[in-house]
Amino acid sequence: MPFDAAPDVAAEIQKSLAAAQAYRAVLHEHLARTPGLRANFEADMRAERLDYGAHRMLCNTWRPHFLTTPLHEHVMRVVGTLTRAMHRVARQALHDPDMQDALGVTEAERSFLAIEPGYDDLSALSRLDTFVSAHGVHLVEYNAECPTGVGYNQRLFRVFDRLAPLADFAATHPLEKHDGTDDVLQTLLACWREWGGQGTPRVGIVDWVEVVTRGEFEIFADWFRAHGVDTVIVDPRALELRDGRLWGEGGPIDLVYRRLLTAEFLERINECQVFETAYRTQAACFVNSLRTKVLHKKLVFSLLHDPRWSHLLTEEERALATRHVPWTSRVARGPVDVEGERVDMLAWARAHRSDLVLKPNDDYGGKGLLLGGEASDDDWAEGLERAAASGDYVLQRVIPLFQAPFPDLDGHWEDYWVDLDPFFYRERPFGFMSRMSRKRVSNVSTGGGQMPTYVLR
Repeated sequence: MPFDAAPDVAAEIQKSLAAAQAYRAVLHEHLARTPGLRANFEADMRAERLDYGAHRMLCNTWRPHFLTTPLHEHVMRVVGTLTRAMHRVARQALHDPDMQDALGVTEAERSFLAIEPGYDDLSALSRLDTFVSAHGVHLVEYNAECPTGVGYNQRLFRVFDRLAPLADFAATHPLEKHDGTDDVLQTLLACWREWGGQGTPRVGIVDWVEVVTRGEFEIFADWFRAHGVDTVIVDPRALELRDGRLWGEGGPIDLVYRRLLTAEFLERINECQVFETAYRTQAACFVNSLRTKVLHKKLVFSLLHDPRWSHLLTEEERALATRHVPWTSRVARGPVDVEGERVDMLAWARAHRSDLVLKPNDDYGGKGLLLGGEASDDDWAEGLERAAASGDYVLQRVIPLFQAPFPDLDGHWEDYWVDLDPFFYRERPFGFMSRMSRKRVSNVSTGGGQMPTYVLR
C-alpha cells in the first residue's frame, strides 16, 4: 500500500475503542461472578516475574491495548521506513565530526565509535517510542541502546492468554499477538555469526545487579537456556579476563547481551575496566555495540530536518519525516531555523512554551523532561536558561497524544495516556511495547504501566 493510501487513522482508532467497550462488558461480568479473579491475576503476574522493583507490578490494568490490522500495517510501514533512514543517515556520524557535534556526542563516547564491533548494525536491537492518535503516527524518542520490554511482553501475553475474560472476548474478536522474544535470540545469534563466532555462544546479560529490570534479564535467560543457549546474568564489576577471553559466573562469556547503558558505564568506568578492555579487544561479541550512541541521542531526530543532511534522504523519507517526526533542535542561545523561519531560539521558545517540550539529549525514563504546557512562565524560562548553559538539551515540538479508557485492578475505568512503541530487530519492526499513564509522560519508571498489544484480525 503506498503511503498516500494510508488508512483513516481516526476511524481505525474508533474501531479499537469499540472493541475495548465490548471487552469492558465481558470483564465486568467476570469480575462480578469471580471474586478471586484479581488475586489469581496478581499471583500469575508475580509467577511470571512481572514485578517492577520490590513494591509494584509492571502491569496495572485488566485490559490489553487493541490495534486494528490496517492501523498496525500502517504504523509498521511508517516507523520501518523512518528508522531505516535514521540508521543510514546516522552511520555517517561514525566518521564525520560535524555530525557528531550536531548529535552532541561527547569526547568519551567518540573514542568508541571507531571500534568495529564485528557486525554491520549500528543498533541490532532497538525500540522506537511513538504515539498514535487521530492525527496520525508521531515519533517521540529512539531507544537504540538497551531497550527494555520484549521479555516482559512475552510474559504479559502468557498472563493475558490465561485470563478468562480475554478468552471469552477473543471468541468473538479474533486476536493476533507479536511476541519478539525469539527475535531477540535470533538477532543475537546472527550478530555472533557475523562477528565470526562458531557454534553456540555462552551468553552473558550484563548490567548492574541492582537494576529494577533484572526480572526481564531472568526471563531472557530462561528463554535462551530453553533453546540450548547457556546464559548467565553478570554485573560488569564481576567480569574477568583470562588469556584474552571474557569470563563471568564460572565460565567464559562469548557474547555480551549489553543492557548496561553507555552513559552509566562511562560515569563508572573505573569500576568497569574489564568491560572496557574486553570491548576494545573484542574478547567477546557485544550486542548492542557502543556505536549505538549516534542513534540513541534525542538529537537524532534533528538530522531528518537539517538541510545539511537532507541529501542523504529520499524524497519519500523527507515527506514522512515532515509528517511524523516532530521538529527537534539543540537548545542554544542565538538564531535557529524553525520550520523554515529564522528566529532567536530562546525568545521564540519562551513565546511558544505550550507547543514545546524540553529534554536532556541523553537520558531515559522521563528524567529532566519539562513540558512547556505544564510549566509556569518562570519555570520555563529558568529551564531554558539551564538547558542553554549545559549545551546538552533539546527542544522538541509537542505531538498530539492519545487517551483511551482502561480499568485499574479494582475495576475502575479511567482515561489514560497511551503510547505504542515498536521493537526493531536489525531494522525490522515487529511487536510493540504499550504503556498507559495518568501523566503525559508514559514511562514505567515514573508510575506508568505496561500492557500487551493485540492486533484485531
